[in-house]
Amino acid sequence: MKQIILSILLLTLFGCGETEKKSQVNSNDVIIEAVNLIYNDLIDGEKDDMIFTKCCCYPKNWNNGIDCVEKEDAFYVKTKININFLAALTESDAFKKDYLISENPHTLYGKYKNRWKFIDVDGNEICPTSKFDGHNDFRLIRNDTIDEVIIGPLPKRPKKMIIEILNSKYYPDMIPEYVLK
Repeated sequence: MKQIILSILLLTLFGCGETEKKSQVNSNDVIIEAVNLIYNDLIDGEKDDMIFTKCCCYPKNWNNGIDCVEKEDAFYVKTKININFLAALTESDAFKKDYLISENPHTLYGKYKNRWKFIDVDGNEICPTSKFDGHNDFRLIRNDTIDEVIIGPLPKRPKKMIIEILNSKYYPDMIPEYVLK
């Protein structure tokens, strides 16, 4: 009987921390919403923020872009991200949660952190259009704990959006995704 009680006590003390931390985040809560847009759906300020004139696919050997489309013929995704949940998923030994939700909204996105990934209506991955980010984002506005991000241009209309977490300390198997309408 003492061994059973001791085992339960040890499991509670040593096993509870990670279980408790994992129960705090659900990958479905990271992406609040995401909508497909075309160039004409963007407002003037959004169009002004865009620095890209074309959208090109970059295969694994991304020295040369292929299958380029003009920005007016491309697709865009406007999304809202809960930064507290994304930072919890993204936390690693190199990037602590407090740093990730710091004043600079770009600390959660890009090289060595999180990449945008999209799936088309046929279930195929839309080719990466950026060397480090998977896909470029050109507008990021932080309002309290929500980031509003516009991603694009994309060469195809996406059906599913995924945030690929590159190195998660506490949630290595969670993949935030959202089916676009």
